[in-house]
Amino acid sequence: MTALEQYLGGLSDKRVGVIGAGVSNMPLIRMLRASGVRVTVHDKKEPTELGDGYATLATLGVDFVLGEHYLDALDEDVIFRTPGVHPRFLEKAQAGGSEITSEMELFFAVCPCPIIGITGSDGKTTTTTLVSEILKHAGYTVHLGGNIGTPLSEYILSGEKADVVVLELSSFQLQTCSTLHPRVGILLNISENHLDFHKDMDEYISAKMRLFANQTEADLAVLQDGMDELAGKYGIKARKIHYAESERFPDMQLMGPHNRCNAEAAWLACREFGVTEEAAARAVAAFQPLEHRLEKVAEINGVLYVNDSKCTTVEALRVALSSFDRPVVL
Repeated sequence: MTALEQYLGGLSDKRVGVIGAGVSNMPLIRMLRASGVRVTVHDKKEPTELGDGYATLATLGVDFVLGEHYLDALDEDVIFRTPGVHPRFLEKAQAGGSEITSEMELFFAVCPCPIIGITGSDGKTTTTTLVSEILKHAGYTVHLGGNIGTPLSEYILSGEKADVVVLELSSFQLQTCSTLHPRVGILLNISENHLDFHKDMDEYISAKMRLFANQTEADLAVLQDGMDELAGKYGIKARKIHYAESERFPDMQLMGPHNRCNAEAAWLACREFGVTEEAAARAVAAFQPLEHRLEKVAEINGVLYVNDSKCTTVEALRVALSSFDRPVVL
């Protein structure tokens, strides 16, 4: 019996709730129903707003709780939380005996290969993708997921086998993670962010630091310089390595000192898997800026046009502006 079969078998006699009928939860629901698990889908949208998704789910034989009060009736034995729903809305169900989990926790339970997890207030997507590309250049088969890429349950259903899983992890996803155990965890930076969701900075930081909660001395924590006090406060047990801006990769196409930091962090994570500096340098040199992230669009009559529309915080804007040694029109 595989780990997945064992996990799903443990749900066979339970009522399962899934919060959210979006694209990322569809493969999870398909997986549960294919194993005969009784599923109730809770979603704020009405059937007409769900469109084709409603018909698809109805065909699968799920029950529905839809509309404005979709969270009021949560009482299933096991509830798969979507990252966008704050845990405080699930406290009543939890107090009543419901087990709160997530698609991500299911993945951790059945994932057979090492995980590299990356979090931070800014730079996650670039660094996560760069880690993936460095490993691929070194000959590894990689699954890129988490907050980007293919939904984790869809990857499970595909039957693909990766050597390493590389995950971008947000505070929303990490906040209720209890089983995540990455071989390597990277914390890029922390600045004020998502305080419309988290009640304060302490809650936000605590969510980020859950990345390291289950690591042991055999694992690696990659931390930016200046995070010693934070590492001590949260009792990180993993081996710690600190990084700063570096000129190690002079040929990289990414702009700015923050991306030199990101590249250094990515390299240190991949070095744990035996990747040489030479192999990392080739991958970094070939890596193009991601769409909307300090992306060079064109240079016309000496004017460089840059698309940085994913820059959504004041701190990210400050860092972006510091990447240029020429006058900027914002």
